[in-house]
Amino acid sequence: MILRSLLLVVAAAEAFLVPAGPCSVAGAAPGFITSKLHATAAVDLSGAVALVLESVDTRQIPAENVVQALESLEQKAQAVRQQDVDGLNWELVFSSQLSKGYMPVREVICFDISNGKISLSTTFGPGIPLGGIQGTCSWQEPEGSQPGVVSFNLSKVLLGPIAFEKPGAKEAPPKTYSFFFSGDGVLAARSSNGGVAVLKKV
Repeated sequence: MILRSLLLVVAAAEAFLVPAGPCSVAGAAPGFITSKLHATAAVDLSGAVALVLESVDTRQIPAENVVQALESLEQKAQAVRQQDVDGLNWELVFSSQLSKGYMPVREVICFDISNGKISLSTTFGPGIPLGGIQGTCSWQEPEGSQPGVVSFNLSKVLLGPIAFEKPGAKEAPPKTYSFFFSGDGVLAARSSNGGVAVLKKV
């Protein structure tokens, strides 16, 4: 029973780390936040950047507006490179998988790409620890129109003094984040599930 409860905590954390949806109207999966951005709408990049940055600062921008801004930025993706991501701590602020978009817990990710490691820690409220996950990662530099991509596999669960391997994790295919924006201490990425996420440097 205890092990089952721990695995549920891990599954919840991984769901936040790998959000679902790039939220276009056509083909959006059930439960995804969708935007009202039409395929022929003009892309206002400066406005999209300002809105995403404001959403990080205030967490008050409606989720579908944030998704629309992210879609605009993705259409004109930047070349995000390893040095923009590597060795820094990033808080996951926004996930299109969540009904309101914004994270209800504090989840901090370190992509230690130079050493091939990734770690994630989750806290709630005034710093109450919920646990963490560790694993391996690698980086693919952007080429042409292709984004910079981090591939990762989370396999080791940490809950206080308890550490154990997540069953089947090492055999599972790696997950990815494809980064399409970096600026002012903020990253935006698309996950291998097709989703969009916003992270801020901490």
